[in-house]
Amino acid sequence: MPDRFAPYMDPADVARARRAASKRGWRVEKSRDRIHANNRGLLRLIDPYVNADILGRAFDATPEDIIDFCRDHPASP
Repeated sequence: MPDRFAPYMDPADVARARRAASKRGWRVEKSRDRIHANNRGLLRLIDPYVNADILGRAFDATPEDIIDFCRDHPASP
């Protein structure tokens, strides 16, 4: 039986991921929908200027994934 509830994420970790993304002009979205094939219940990273997914297209990125990705990729000009 599939798990219908989103995995627990520490709010402090989510806030750190949001801050890291906003420093680079990106946005973090949290899943609010039920768990299904295209929604794993976690986070995704969006570039709001082109409205494109950068990381976690299926809401499958953890806060740590986003923080590491932001650390490895400098801000866009």
